[in-house]
Amino acid sequence: MGYFLRQQQSNVMKKQIGIFGGSFNPPHIGHLLLAEWLGEAANLDEVWWMPAATPPHKVLAGRVSGEIRLGMVEAVIMGNARFRSCDFEVRKGNISYTVETLRAFEERYPEMQFSLIIGGDSLQQFHTWRLYPEILQRARLLVYNRVGTDFSEVHPEIMAHATLFPAPLIELSSTAIRERIRQGLSIRYQVPEAVREIISSECLYQV
Repeated sequence: MGYFLRQQQSNVMKKQIGIFGGSFNPPHIGHLLLAEWLGEAANLDEVWWMPAATPPHKVLAGRVSGEIRLGMVEAVIMGNARFRSCDFEVRKGNISYTVETLRAFEERYPEMQFSLIIGGDSLQQFHTWRLYPEILQRARLLVYNRVGTDFSEVHPEIMAHATLFPAPLIELSSTAIRERIRQGLSIRYQVPEAVREIISSECLYQV
């Protein structure tokens, strides 16, 4: 009994880390708002922004390298003590599978407890993720969600591991920002100025 109590106390005191993964192509103020808001709502010690080298569920638009997207992430989060950039999947290369990332993190950081920050649309497709039952054993799901989203088709096992947070309403996406760039329109105030400067200097998303 004594061992159980000591072990339980150790788990409670683990540092709470939220993994905020995505293509971040480019990162924008909507990402910032969600990460800041959910970090507070879920009482996270840190939010790790982790660009994928090659996302498994989407085609990466614009042929922008992982290194450049990581650089944009670092520019976005500068000055926020809760935020960290994580280059694990960019350095690893190839397709990024969440289950493999969690295995590596648990081995490397036993003093930390990891959660995944995902959108409601990703929760609806979570059953398609590689070895998703193992993911559920390794991390809780923190889901930013629009009110009224239907999760009736999501397996109960998945829903049991998910905590839903009503998302701040912001109509902004990386896809829309890339399209504005292609049209020669301004993206000022949609991305932080440091990101806008990287996009301009690297001539990103022009075609």
